[in-house]
Amino acid sequence: MKIVRLTPGMDNVNFIKDPGMIPYILFKYFGYEGGVASYWEEGFTYLDKEVKGLEFYSFKKVTGKPTLDAIIFLINNAKKIDVLIVYFMARQSFLWILTYKILNRRGKVYLKGDACEKNLPEFFRKEFKYSVIKKCMTKIMIKMSALTSIETKKLQNFINKEHGIQIEYIPNGFYDYGIRKDIDYKYKNNTICTVGRIGTSQKASEILLEAFALASDKIIDWQLKMIGSIEDDFKQYIDEYFSRYPELKDKVIFTGPIYDREKLDDEYAKSKIFCLPSRWESFGLVYLEALKNGCYIITTDIPPANDVTDNQKYGKIFPIDDYKKLSEIIIELVNNEHIIEKAHKEAQNFVYNNFYWVNICR
Repeated sequence: MKIVRLTPGMDNVNFIKDPGMIPYILFKYFGYEGGVASYWEEGFTYLDKEVKGLEFYSFKKVTGKPTLDAIIFLINNAKKIDVLIVYFMARQSFLWILTYKILNRRGKVYLKGDACEKNLPEFFRKEFKYSVIKKCMTKIMIKMSALTSIETKKLQNFINKEHGIQIEYIPNGFYDYGIRKDIDYKYKNNTICTVGRIGTSQKASEILLEAFALASDKIIDWQLKMIGSIEDDFKQYIDEYFSRYPELKDKVIFTGPIYDREKLDDEYAKSKIFCLPSRWESFGLVYLEALKNGCYIITTDIPPANDVTDNQKYGKIFPIDDYKKLSEIIIELVNNEHIIEKAHKEAQNFVYNNFYWVNICR
């Protein structure tokens, strides 16, 4: 049975995230012929190692418009695909699903919402003003799909309750290539880390930086590691930050992006706290990487927060943009480190039991 994820905009890192991992795990563990269909790009290095055996179906830039080029691919290949995986409840997804089902009536569609509150289709928002056409398009798209899912319980409950549409809760996951490494608490340093694109509006990096500065005189021997590429327009903020807090130059470390997966894992493993102050996330795979390495989670009140902390059993949640509350939480945890230490082992078991790709795809 052939399962294909259709996405014109595939990039290398997505092969080790859910777009590549779902078909890869189904191939590696469950006997399916898993693949990804997209434009070919130079630098798809993960195909040769991390997801070796995953099929890649390249389609040409016939029109130069991703939606149309994907339709052309389906016209030529729909009958060869048993299960088509499509992301987002959007117009292009509707066109792809419709094309596929017209050409392959026996074929199955898995529609993966990949949504957060910010990009949730208007049809599902409380304040929506939705045209009849868009409303019908969304309902038809879901009806044509054998399985429709969303990544967080909060959004699943809202959609099912408010709209009476049955959407499944299927979270994103992580994969360790069959080698589990439990992290001993003694290996960890007094480090708070965050991972992502530093300085974007979504990641709200300045909230974490300001909170750390506010707490710094009460957490003397702790450091903050900001891991990821830095937005150009955020570099001025960093300069001004160190001008205001020169005493933090040795305590706040900007590592830049870490592409080596083992080195990045080691940064998580050495950190006691992982903080993600995002203003929105559909899920946030970094949560799982942190939990796998025994980090205590601090995050904003976004849809995945309660899922990944098991309703704050393995983390704490604070209001979006509230750096003062974040500072208070950091101080509380540092002064009561037994909370972090107690959670670190249980968190590793929790993430394997609930978010391991092999179990999710089973």
